[in-house]
Amino acid sequence: MTDHGVQVLRVIIAAMLVMGSSPLLSSLRAFAHETAGEPAPTDTAGPASASPAPQTTSSVAQSRCEANVAALVGNDSAAFGDPDVQALAKRRPMLAACGAVVRDSDEPCGLLTADDEKSCRKTRMTFHELRDPKKRGFIFSDEEYRDCTASVGVSVCDAIRSAIDAGDPSKCPSQQPLGAVCRATITLDPALCPKEGAKECKRDVEHWKTFADGLSGLRKSGTPEEQALAAAALGEADGCKPIAQSALDDCTAAIRPKAGRTAAPSSKGKVGDTRAVGTPQR
Repeated sequence: MTDHGVQVLRVIIAAMLVMGSSPLLSSLRAFAHETAGEPAPTDTAGPASASPAPQTTSSVAQSRCEANVAALVGNDSAAFGDPDVQALAKRRPMLAACGAVVRDSDEPCGLLTADDEKSCRKTRMTFHELRDPKKRGFIFSDEEYRDCTASVGVSVCDAIRSAIDAGDPSKCPSQQPLGAVCRATITLDPALCPKEGAKECKRDVEHWKTFADGLSGLRKSGTPEEQALAAAALGEADGCKPIAQSALDDCTAAIRPKAGRTAAPSSKGKVGDTRAVGTPQR
């Protein structure tokens, strides 16, 4: 073959080599080296070894979300400074409220916006007071007391609070219609509601009737969320789990686009782990 023919053939071979490997290309590669006076190369590479598959984005998100959810319903507050935990609490305030019930502390409520924080504190106080439902303290929270003093006056609200805490309708204030509402609420008797605001009073009394048997009763007959909160207040290890599961699903969907970094193994327990702590004073 002429030198020109060899050069042309090498150009063709080079183009084919770019396209991939085949038995024909192996022969052509050998020919190219022989015409250049070089020994033909041998293919020594074996089958490509399989590299360990990196952790998928979905599994990273799942691991991180399990840690974040467990942080909100567990006893360790160290993770409350984590922006992901704070964002999850704001998206799922009921989960933070369940964490507050678990701890019997308002600390998780502090992660929420102002309105949700107020509601969270009421929830925590309600389930704290349900440990002794006969005193009816679960009806009149600190938040309601502050609202009452701002609109009615301290002396009247103090009388209402004293009567409700004692579970004694005789201590209700004489001022009407607040006195009648106070007595109807303590006795859970809608017939005692005043004519003024009777509809709202009777509605509230019927609502509080479901709380009359305390945590054990609410654990059996409350709404799904109330049952979970009652279980958490009773110290059940998985009390918050029904609330936590929906929050976990939401968290995983929200965090997935950001889950490019590998998550460290969580040491914060499983989702729904709600071991209760000691009860602080009100």
